[in-house]
Amino acid sequence: MTLKNEKIYVILINPVLIYDTEGNFLKSFKPTILPRYIAIDPAGNIVLANVNVQAMRQLFYIFDPEGQLKTTFGEGFQAANQDFREANEYWDPSSVFISREGKLYAASPFRYEIRVYNDLKLEKTITRKSANYEPPKVLKDEKGKHFQFNGISGLSEYGDYRLVFLQGKEKGRFIEVFGKKNYKYLGSTEMDKKGYLMNVSAGGSIFVWDEDQAKIARYKLSINP
Repeated sequence: MTLKNEKIYVILINPVLIYDTEGNFLKSFKPTILPRYIAIDPAGNIVLANVNVQAMRQLFYIFDPEGQLKTTFGEGFQAANQDFREANEYWDPSSVFISREGKLYAASPFRYEIRVYNDLKLEKTITRKSANYEPPKVLKDEKGKHFQFNGISGLSEYGDYRLVFLQGKEKGRFIEVFGKKNYKYLGSTEMDKKGYLMNVSAGGSIFVWDEDQAKIARYKLSINP
């Protein structure tokens, strides 16, 4: 789910549903792919990350505000090791975000790595070593292999700051704060609830899905670099 231009965009496997901020249904459309993440660019175009990147190769699909396909771009993230490669050679990102300037940020599902796209082209790749980061794992038991997807669970911005949300079964969940222009690390804070990032408002409220209570939880963001 994402919020942009006073509209709420929801992926319900397929189709994409669009509501106003009062919860009134506006419209829907069925994309030609199975989407995982959704982001809206400054022009109102809808960017979807393709789950089936292994077969279709293209990672991102851009639709106009009416749901018509405009173009595709980007490549999937290559599997980190043989265990993941046995499932898929290429994977979709763990989070997607579009900045106010229109740049698209995509997080690797396997490492602390963020790709930055500008005008449909890869501009740079940001990597970092963090004590808060926990990589994904492959767990094995009598029933077979199970994937535990730790790592980057959300990307966002607030004022002059970039926000990276981390989750891990052992280390917990953190918000790491970076400078907007140079991506200089400024600090982090631990979240006291389990949850997945949903959105960051202009007023600095962070909305996450609280897994324990099965409801939306709100944090007030305070940055003191």
